[in-house]
Amino acid sequence: AAGQTGGFSTWLLGPVKGIYVIAKSGELPPFFQKVNKHDVPVNLMIIQAIVISILGTFLLLFTNSIDVAFWISVALSMLIYVTMYILMYLSAIYLRYKKPDVKRSFKIPFKNIGMWIVCVIGIIAMLASFVIAFFPPAEFPPEHKTLYFSILIIGTIVIFISPFIINAFKKPHWISKKSKKLNDENDLQ
Repeated sequence: AAGQTGGFSTWLLGPVKGIYVIAKSGELPPFFQKVNKHDVPVNLMIIQAIVISILGTFLLLFTNSIDVAFWISVALSMLIYVTMYILMYLSAIYLRYKKPDVKRSFKIPFKNIGMWIVCVIGIIAMLASFVIAFFPPAEFPPEHKTLYFSILIIGTIVIFISPFIINAFKKPHWISKKSKKLNDENDLQ
């Protein structure tokens, strides 16, 4: 039970904390940067609760099965995380070449070849995981397979286009003062 509680808190707070960092960097409006006295991004938590409630209700109404709704939710969340890791590997390669002199707390050994080996292996593993997500478990009811694939495909498209939509509407004044100061300091390096 304690392990499940830890896993639940990771599922609950992990995405919110990640989106909060993005919001502070100016990619989202200041509304998403609001935190309470415990440094918890309240508006993001509320939005996440609303979105997850709507998605969960939608899945339950259309599948009429908690098991099917669970499998679709797990596969969709896996696709989100896999996409994030692919982008992180690509970013690591990009930063190794564009900002090689920046001091980092950890550097992959063996210079650029080490970076390429680690990142290519990581990307291959993530792409394999991405493909595997589109294969529902054997126990999955055949009558729900079309819904399973449809939701995963639509979800994947939404995941991939969301950053471009957000970037198209981004405003310079969205960046927090603290992030602006950090950006200015990094530009000096």
